[in-house]
Amino acid sequence: MGDQLRVRRLFDGRSPLIAELGAVNVLLVDTATFAVAAPLYALGVRGLSEAQAQRRGGWPSLRAYRRELADR
Repeated sequence: MGDQLRVRRLFDGRSPLIAELGAVNVLLVDTATFAVAAPLYALGVRGLSEAQAQRRGGWPSLRAYRRELADR
């Protein structure tokens, strides 16, 4: 019952916005926020060493893969 209530509240919260602006305008706002957020995220992540591709020679062994998973 709790999950259904949360889902209902999620949709109830968006209904006034859609009723106020109209469905097409809400989609345009969503598109605009994504168009701004995606490049900001990409530029912000670019400098992080964790986000850079790691180049290693050859395929890792199953033992090395398990060891790496255990470290996390």
